[in-house]
Amino acid sequence: MPKTIRAVFLFVAMAASACLSWQPCHGNEPGSLAATDGRPPPKAGHAPCGRIVSLAPSITESLFALGVGDQVVGVTRYCNYPPEARAKEKVGGYQDLNYEAVLALKPDLVVLLPEHDKASQDLENLGLNLLSVDHRSIEGILDSFDVLTGACRLQAACRASLPGP
Repeated sequence: MPKTIRAVFLFVAMAASACLSWQPCHGNEPGSLAATDGRPPPKAGHAPCGRIVSLAPSITESLFALGVGDQVVGVTRYCNYPPEARAKEKVGGYQDLNYEAVLALKPDLVVLLPEHDKASQDLENLGLNLLSVDHRSIEGILDSFDVLTGACRLQAACRASLPGP
């Protein structure tokens, strides 16, 4: 990964860690976050991003930087950063996805890139919830943080602390 992109991830990780009151949504338990952006709260006992499968190293890094690494249940064999990602279940590679491994993890959300067009169609046919983020540019990476925080219904105050336009 180029040093510029890694620097962006480190900056965003520092911004996220500075947001002390920010916590991922874990359903409707007492003390958990309700949607703060006008959307209805999640169904009782269901976190919007409860179990996440990441299909690219840049997505995995983004999810960990946003503080939802504990919800990531599956990654590709190329996802090795942060070090905690190495312990996650492997679902194949960037272009040779193991669909059975993905299904076995029972994900609530599979996050992928636009380049995963075939996998996207196949996973959709299997009835999985998909979210595509564009990491082909720094602007796209920064935009993906907003998309991911929205999809996981993270606290709006933390979204505001992330860099971007």
